[in-house]
Amino acid sequence: MKSTNEKISLQLNSKTPLNNGRIEPLGVNFSTESKDVPEASERVIFSVFCSDSTSFAHWKKVELSWKEAQLILEVFEELLLPFYPYLSGLHSPNQARHLLNEHGFTWWLDRESIKALNVVLPV
Repeated sequence: MKSTNEKISLQLNSKTPLNNGRIEPLGVNFSTESKDVPEASERVIFSVFCSDSTSFAHWKKVELSWKEAQLILEVFEELLLPFYPYLSGLHSPNQARHLLNEHGFTWWLDRESIKALNVVLPV
């Protein structure tokens, strides 16, 4: 049976005094690529046999999540709040950026802030 390659990668922003306080991206990778690590399905089945419910969401939590999601859907369905779509890769719609700018704020590391800080992010 072929093992899955489970991994997670995070990009953290590091401000280093050695680089004039500029913010630099720092990549962190975690992987389960190992011969001694059981597959995800094996771990889930083992959790069931051991009555370990920490790998599973409790029904009350799932139900509450759906209630909250339903409220959001109803608000947009009834047009109680405007919906502002935005392009992939952006942090927010232009309306949110303008709202922040009115109060002297910006999104952390959005494209405009990155340009102003002269931060180079990897592609």
